[in-house]
Amino acid sequence: AMVVFGLLQSLMIYLVSMAGFALLAQGGLESTMLKVAAVTLLALFSQPLAVAATGLLKRRLTFSSIARASVISSVVYVATGLALALTGWGLWSLVAAQLVSMWLLAIQLAVQAALPLRLTGALDFRRTLANGGWPAVTRMTTWSITNVDTVFAATMFGAAGAGLYSRAYNIVTQLKESFTAVDNVVRQVFILGRSEEDQARRRTNALRGLRLIVLISAVAAGIMIALRAEIVLVLLGSKWAASIVPLALLAAALPLRVGQAYADSLVYVEGSIKFLFFRNLLVFGALVGALILGAGWGINGIAGAVLLAHATSLLITLSNREVATMLRGTGPAVLHMAQGLAPGLAIVGTCELLSAALAGQSPVLHAIVRMAAAGTLALMSLTLLPDRWIGSHLAGLRQQGLRAIGLGNKL
Repeated sequence: AMVVFGLLQSLMIYLVSMAGFALLAQGGLESTMLKVAAVTLLALFSQPLAVAATGLLKRRLTFSSIARASVISSVVYVATGLALALTGWGLWSLVAAQLVSMWLLAIQLAVQAALPLRLTGALDFRRTLANGGWPAVTRMTTWSITNVDTVFAATMFGAAGAGLYSRAYNIVTQLKESFTAVDNVVRQVFILGRSEEDQARRRTNALRGLRLIVLISAVAAGIMIALRAEIVLVLLGSKWAASIVPLALLAAALPLRVGQAYADSLVYVEGSIKFLFFRNLLVFGALVGALILGAGWGINGIAGAVLLAHATSLLITLSNREVATMLRGTGPAVLHMAQGLAPGLAIVGTCELLSAALAGQSPVLHAIVRMAAAGTLALMSLTLLPDRWIGSHLAGLRQQGLRAIGLGNKL
């Protein structure tokens, strides 16, 4: 019933969107953009399958299947996009890559979940709304929070400002998507030793998972912040230099976004989804206020407001009664997150000091030294972690990897 309802909802969104693009075309929008929208929005119809299948897999605690599907679809996205771009498809290479990867993800998840697509009882909308109403409105408020900043940029600074900001946002978002796979792997590892009767062990595993997922994302964010100028100049070009500062601010918010996603999953398991709905309303109001106050700083102010909103949302989530009980209070959760953030801060601090020390040297030397420092610190962060931080299973996998390269007895 949820799948059928979702498909009808997707059809409504598709038709309304195409009508809107058609009106814009009459006002001067390029016909190519109308065609791109018509094809790209076909990905909407994959989402009800993907969401329903993901829900079933999470309920069965088979997060590894979700992680595997995410990795495969990401690889296909990159491979398809590059292959088509190199053969002269231009903009359509991105459109095709997006469409193929999203449908491939949905099909993989549906197969793994053995999603029953029988139509019997599928049109019982009253039951569907009763069971899925709160998740639906919660997702809508989540969507509002994650999109209001781009809408605000377009309203305040026009198409140019929105383009500069959205490029920085999209780069960070692409990095964030990879942590869907990492997050699911982490959850699967800790589920291996799960015992419903052992509450202390569940708390320990939950805190350990929070610290580990924040640490991995903080290392990635630290590298992105340290090399922010090079990333923008290589991926976008010198005309997009105004995106450098927003990229750094949005990257700084990445560990907070990942930590919040992890904490949200605890709310789904331990608490009430209504909490997430009202939290989203509160954060939406705070974000709009911060956007208005930060508008004087241009798109940099927008990115700063988003960073503040994610920090606020995470703290509110950690203060939820059920989550706080699960994590032995807000204090331990914040402490474990601080430990996870430390390597990322070390990467940023070291690279900034090196950049200051190399003032006046060639940009190439700057980039090489900072890349070497960031890479070394990231490798050290992931190989020298105490075993108790990552658990015996991951520690065993790490030792196997180190032995494979001849370092098993040295680290």
